[in-house]
Amino acid sequence: MILLRTTLLAGVLAASAVAQDVWIVDRTGNGDFTTPQEAVDAAGQRDTILIRRGDYPGFLVSNKSLQILADTGATVRLTSLVEVQALPEGRDVYLSELRSFFSLGGPAPDSPEGGVVLMESCRTYPEFNDPWHPFAPGVRLRKGKSCLVTCLMQAVDVPDDCQSCDAGAGLEQIGSWAGASAYHSQFTGGDGGPGWGLFCFNGGAGGHGVAMSQGLLFTENVGATAGEGGDGCPDGPDGVEYQIGAGALHFKSTTPANQLRVPNLAREGETIKIIVTGTPGHVAWLLESDELQTRFLGANVGNLLLQSPLGVAMLGPIPSSGIARLRRCLKTNGPSCAHWAGHLMATWRR
Repeated sequence: MILLRTTLLAGVLAASAVAQDVWIVDRTGNGDFTTPQEAVDAAGQRDTILIRRGDYPGFLVSNKSLQILADTGATVRLTSLVEVQALPEGRDVYLSELRSFFSLGGPAPDSPEGGVVLMESCRTYPEFNDPWHPFAPGVRLRKGKSCLVTCLMQAVDVPDDCQSCDAGAGLEQIGSWAGASAYHSQFTGGDGGPGWGLFCFNGGAGGHGVAMSQGLLFTENVGATAGEGGDGCPDGPDGVEYQIGAGALHFKSTTPANQLRVPNLAREGETIKIIVTGTPGHVAWLLESDELQTRFLGANVGNLLLQSPLGVAMLGPIPSSGIARLRRCLKTNGPSCAHWAGHLMATWRR
């Protein structure tokens, strides 16, 4: 009569209401630090780093549980690679609303890492130009457990001055110990470099949307677009949407999903707007909490955010427009910022 399905939701907010600290990064000097790396180095376990508007150098997180996110409405661009590595079991890193290119997992992809990296609403940008990683994939997964939610990852298009150079993938998974899930995201390969110059050579290969040589990947409502091969003699080959190697497994959900959108950051006393997109007639329930715990539930399910303690609220039927909206006032005991996270449960009749 009634089927029940739980899907990953978006929506995690800043700092814990208890002992953890919030560090402000502001390039103008009106915060605690002027670069994200300074804040990462100073932060303790489970601290929050809030980055204000501007361009900053990239950063490396190693063996720390942190939340690193852009402030409300701020465009934060990292001009070099963002790296997370050496996360043991029980540690997790949350990245939100950042614009950069990303490398997750340590430099030795054949050894295990048990921590979890959650990326939400992150994206690349075309002007990225890190000389140490000139044609980086949008996100490279070396090892560990990763979850990407509402992310737009596009590899850099090879510039004309790099003759016959191959482009990277939107998502590249290379580690045998890498397990990842992606929801409501888009991965696009870069375009290959031209073959012409003083002489005409082969054009560079276009990047794949998703390229996996090893590991596990679960996707739900994910798009993959291949990059084009560069012009040349002959033209370079175009990429493919999914390039899955013999040592890799890709699980793709074909079940229609409901999507929950809430602000990534809210402060105590603010009213936040919750938007649920789903099939008209479904009844949406919201399980919510002000405490965040991340759990990895395996490739057949993907990464889910499990909340405890939970409150349950019925949002009502999804209307004919397919979009339901709800406003909720955030009340916590925190001094300035608060976690908010939720799970969407949808019921429908056969």
